[in-house]
Amino acid sequence: MFSRRALARLLIALTFLSCAASLSFSQTTVDMRVTLEWSRGRGPHDAGMPGVANRGSSIGESHGMDAATSRQITIRVISDSGQTIAEASPDTQGAATFTVTGQVVSDKGNRFYPVYRIRVFGSNIDEAWADNVQPGLGDRMVTIRIHAKGEKPADTGKGGAMISAATLAVPPKAEKEFDKGNQALADGKLPEARKHFETAIALYPQYDTAYNNLGVTLMKSGDAVAGKQAFEKALAVNDKFARAYVNLARIAMQEKSYAEASALLKKAVSSEPLNAEALSMLAQASYLTGDYAVAVESARRMHDVPHPGLALGHFAAAGSLEKLNRPAEAVVEYKLFLQEAPQSPLAEDARQAITRLQPQ
Repeated sequence: MFSRRALARLLIALTFLSCAASLSFSQTTVDMRVTLEWSRGRGPHDAGMPGVANRGSSIGESHGMDAATSRQITIRVISDSGQTIAEASPDTQGAATFTVTGQVVSDKGNRFYPVYRIRVFGSNIDEAWADNVQPGLGDRMVTIRIHAKGEKPADTGKGGAMISAATLAVPPKAEKEFDKGNQALADGKLPEARKHFETAIALYPQYDTAYNNLGVTLMKSGDAVAGKQAFEKALAVNDKFARAYVNLARIAMQEKSYAEASALLKKAVSSEPLNAEALSMLAQASYLTGDYAVAVESARRMHDVPHPGLALGHFAAAGSLEKLNRPAEAVVEYKLFLQEAPQSPLAEDARQAITRLQPQ
C-alpha cells in the first residue's frame, strides 16, 4: 500500500491540476420559463397591487399584469459564480422564457448540470430570489412569488444556498462593474478584471462575491497574499459564503495546513450541503488528517450531486476505508474513481489496490 505521505503529495497536486486543467466540453441548452405569482399577504384583494388584473382569484394564484407594470420588473438569471447570464421583463402574463445551458459533458463523458439563481426586482416590488435552479435536471418551469413593497414576504420557490442581506442590496452600478469583471476574468484579462472588481467594491463595500472573485483574480495573477485577504474579506461580509471557504481551503491545502483546510471546508458544507467541490476537498483533507469517517461520509454525499472533475474524493474515501479495515467498500470507491478518472496519475494505484483487496 502506498504511503500516506506520497498520497498526500499526489492529492494536493491533483487538486490544483483539476482546477487548472484545460478540458474539452460540449453543452446543450434548454428553455426555462419563469413565471411570477403575486403573493397577497393582506388577503384576497387586488386593491393596492400594482398592475394586477382583478379576476377574483384566490391567494397565490397567478395574475396577469399590465404592460407598464411588467416593464418595471426585471427577471435576472445568475450563474453560481455570480455572473448575469440573461435578463428580461415579464410579459403581461407575468412570465419570461430564457435559453440557458442545461448540461455540460466533458470529453471524458462526465456530466455537469449548471446551477442558477434567479433574481426578481423592480420599483414597485420587494426583491425575490429562487436558488439552486437546475434546468438540466427538470427545473424548466419556475414559479416565484412576488409582493408589492410593504407586503409580507412569501415563499420564493426553491430553497438553497444562503443569500446574505448584503447581496440583496447591491446597487446597479456596482453590479455592472462586477459583471464586467467576470467577463474580463473569463477572457484572461486579469488587470482589467481586478480593476472592475475593485471598482464594484468601492461602490459597494459589502459586496461579498466581488471580494471573492477579486481573490480569484489575484491568485491567478500570482499574488497569493492579497488573494487570501480578499477571500477573508468576503467572509467578513458573509460568513455563510461557501465559495470563499473553499478558496481559502485550497490555499491551506497548498500550504499543507490540512486541519485548517478541513475546518474551512466543514463550514462550506454547512452552508451548502450539496457543494460537490467542498465535499470532494473535505474528503481529501479529512483523509490527510486521519479523520477517516468524515472522509468516507463526504465522498458518499458526493454521490447525490453531479461532480465532474472531482473524483479525488472517491480516492480519498477508498484510502480511508482501507484504514478502517472495510476492504469491500474501499473497492467500490476505487472503482468509482477509475470510472470517473481513468487517466488519472493515481489510476494504476487504484487498480493495484482493487487487485490487493478483492478476494481471489
